[in-house]
Amino acid sequence: MVNSDIPTSDRARKRKPGPKKADERLVAQKTFLEAFAQKGIIRFACEAASIHRDTVNDWLTRYPAFKQAYEEMALPDANDRIEEEIHRRAVEGVDEPLVSNGMLVYEFVPVLKPDGTPVLDDKGKPKYERGKQITKRVYSDALLLALAKRRIPAYSDKGKLEVTGKDGGPVEYADVSAEIQRRLARLSEAQRTESVSG
Repeated sequence: MVNSDIPTSDRARKRKPGPKKADERLVAQKTFLEAFAQKGIIRFACEAASIHRDTVNDWLTRYPAFKQAYEEMALPDANDRIEEEIHRRAVEGVDEPLVSNGMLVYEFVPVLKPDGTPVLDDKGKPKYERGKQITKRVYSDALLLALAKRRIPAYSDKGKLEVTGKDGGPVEYADVSAEIQRRLARLSEAQRTESVSG
């Protein structure tokens, strides 16, 4: 196989060099920061600024003002948006379509004449037409628990363990190295005796 037969990854093919001029770079940096603050997705922000992801990494190391704006403004804004969405799904809930037997469920409403009386079918029964889709409000217990763990210490997984010695005093450590040496010597002697007698 020759080098030309090796497929080039999409990432390598789509790599865009960063802007060369300072004014173009500043515009691209501003565009990136605004897009990242809005969505919190690096790929999306790179596309908005017409740059490659590696360019962002380069800027973070080479330009302290960009790094500061990223860490102190864009990243917290993006995190706030994520937290808002977590809150919405966990506390407010989201409407999901009701499904029965693999089909979306709709309400059925009577077909009415202009005077408000129901339209009847051939058998004298009211006609119905499909109304709006029925939804149910669902909440994410997992996201609620994650939010609780972050904010309420009682729900945190981070247990606290305090170790104290006798009567609440400091922990005393015994030097066991001498005992270990004695045991190793006995073991070694037992192995030598075993090999001589065996």
